[in-house]
Amino acid sequence: LDAFGLEPVKISDVLAERTTPTLDDFDDIEDIRYHGVEISKFARSNAYRYRKRYYLDMQDSEDRSAYQRFLRSGLRVAEVADWIYETYDVDATISFMSAYIYGGIYLKMAQNRDIPARTFRKGYIDKTLLIGDMKNVSPNALYANSEVVQKAIETPLSDTEQRLLEKIMSGRETGETTRQYQIQGSSGELDLGDDSIVVGLFPNVPWDAALDVYNVTFDSLYEWIQTTVDALGDRSDITMILKPHPGEVRAGSGKWARVSDWVTEELEPLPANIVVLSPETEVSPYELMSDLDVGIVYMSTVGMEMAYRGIPMIMVENTHYRDIGFTFDPGTPREYEELLDSLSSLSMDETMQTAVEKYLYLLFVQRHLEFPFYDTEDNFSRQTQRLPVSHETLASDDILEAIVDGVLTGEPVMKPREATSGIEEIAFRLWRGRHHYSNSSLAIDY
Repeated sequence: LDAFGLEPVKISDVLAERTTPTLDDFDDIEDIRYHGVEISKFARSNAYRYRKRYYLDMQDSEDRSAYQRFLRSGLRVAEVADWIYETYDVDATISFMSAYIYGGIYLKMAQNRDIPARTFRKGYIDKTLLIGDMKNVSPNALYANSEVVQKAIETPLSDTEQRLLEKIMSGRETGETTRQYQIQGSSGELDLGDDSIVVGLFPNVPWDAALDVYNVTFDSLYEWIQTTVDALGDRSDITMILKPHPGEVRAGSGKWARVSDWVTEELEPLPANIVVLSPETEVSPYELMSDLDVGIVYMSTVGMEMAYRGIPMIMVENTHYRDIGFTFDPGTPREYEELLDSLSSLSMDETMQTAVEKYLYLLFVQRHLEFPFYDTEDNFSRQTQRLPVSHETLASDDILEAIVDGVLTGEPVMKPREATSGIEEIAFRLWRGRHHYSNSSLAIDY
């Protein structure tokens, strides 16, 4: 802070000067609004994540205690945020984890005051960042400005850009170009036979806060699974494989923590044509994809991978790559069931295939920004360490300067196409410490 001429302000000092309400001051602690922010929504998201489960039982002492603890924290965060925006002439706000109290409350209060509010998250590639905007369809930094996406879909890829994308997508399978490589040891294969249509079902982790925010087709992850099992169960022409998210190995206890446990408790005995894998199953999703005829995804990234490989993919909820032109996107349970009735006729045409390639180039090449100031120690646990860096290094970093400019101007922050062409040989490194662009080539706009 000294380098910027700023003095730290202790949160405790701010709170000492203001009166923050207690939970007893509210009639309904499941619906608390304070300083114009739905504190309850953010507290629930934190409690889901902390308890690693989909559902909070307020009769359960541990669930109730966790939720109330995050409510109190949320009220304090809102108090401090209000003080900041009342005390300072804030030009812009940037924060991460927009669904949770420690980032989302600041962002929401900035948005309520018409202050530019930007989000960021670590990229899928190590030492990269993605920048989002509270004005986008979702504040999650995976979601891009809709005009940027539309322009990307309308712009053909060059041969060089195609080769670069191929290297990146191949590297995701081997772990060379991904930060979150969660399939170590996953070399097993399934014997699925040759006669039936093989359908892969891929849920999110149940405690993902996005499940509460982005549902458009079903009210819950479990309603979707139930509907799918009811529709496809006992069909002799279908084999359905439910592959839980590998993150479930870190789940809490009970049926609301692991999809596989919920299925065991609620749906067994299952029809003979439905296979439910455990999160620990050593089957690579890429090996599984090679056997699939159709993929069905709730919101997870694996849907993009399937579409890229030419597998027709049903996108159930409002993820960042829905309604772009390479997925089948039902809007109601009835529309979803109609798609399930016509699985044998689903296919990826050339227009869909080129659309997914253009979108993936936008996401992985243009929107992933080099940020060599952190490192992921272990890809499976995703433990992150900040790397030592001097103020001089930060001040001279072109991409960081572009990020700062974008935060202030509100323009999309990404590499323009002309700055990414002709560099396919360094695709695996994605320019980490090997390639820097001038400020002029790092134009913020598309």
